[in-house]
Amino acid sequence: MLSIKTPTIIVAGVAAVVALAVPGAASAARVAGSTETIAQTRVVAPTTSTAMTDAGSAGIEGYTDAKCRSLLGDWVTATNFSNDSYSAGDTAASDKYREQSKKIEEQLSDNCMVVD
Repeated sequence: MLSIKTPTIIVAGVAAVVALAVPGAASAARVAGSTETIAQTRVVAPTTSTAMTDAGSAGIEGYTDAKCRSLLGDWVTATNFSNDSYSAGDTAASDKYREQSKKIEEQLSDNCMVVD
């Protein structure tokens, strides 16, 4: 009465012994079956100012449309450098550029018409 179950048990037992006897094959099977991924996280610098899209003269002497737009360009540059430095892990440079950005933003808001 061992005719059907005995060969199945023997074949399964031999397969298990072969898998344990050849560790290279078993570890290769584990690596090939791995579907793990590593997520990369991008560090984003905190921003404290609003996005300004345009600037022009508000009638203050010395602050023409051209000067105000130039200041806006300087603000964008300083803000971008601050964010890039922070993302690169250079907090000292990020702080320096953020301070410049704040000073330029203050000058813009005090002397120019700014469009958010």
